[in-house]
Amino acid sequence: MTAIDTTRILKDVAQQRTVNASVVALLNSLVAQNRELSGQLKDAIANDDQEAIAKVQSELDAAAADIENQQAALAQAVTQNTPAADPAGVQTNETPAAAPVDKGTDEPQADTSSVSSGKGE
Repeated sequence: MTAIDTTRILKDVAQQRTVNASVVALLNSLVAQNRELSGQLKDAIANDDQEAIAKVQSELDAAAADIENQQAALAQAVTQNTPAADPAGVQTNETPAAAPVDKGTDEPQADTSSVSSGKGE
C-alpha cells in the first residue's frame, strides 16, 4: 500500500496559520493603538492642551492611513488567493434539462412524469 504524502498540505496549513496569526496581531495592535490615542485625546481635551490635541490628531491621521494601506494589501492578497466561485454556487458537469413547454401557452410546465395520480398506480 502506497502512503499518501501529506507534507505539502500540512506545510500549507501551517503557513496559513502564520498568516492568520499575523492578521490577528495586526488588528490587536491597531485596537491597542486606537485605545492609547483615545486616552491621550481625552487627557488633552480635559487639560485644554491644544498642542497635545494637534499631536493626537496627527497620530490618528497616520493611523488611518496605515489602516487603509493594510486594508488594501489584505484585500489584494485575499483576492489573488481566492479561487473563482461557480456563479451558480454548484459545480457540475451536467447540463440542466429544459422544462417542457406547453405549445398552447409557450410557458414552461412542471415535470409531472414521476407524480402519481393517486389511482393505485
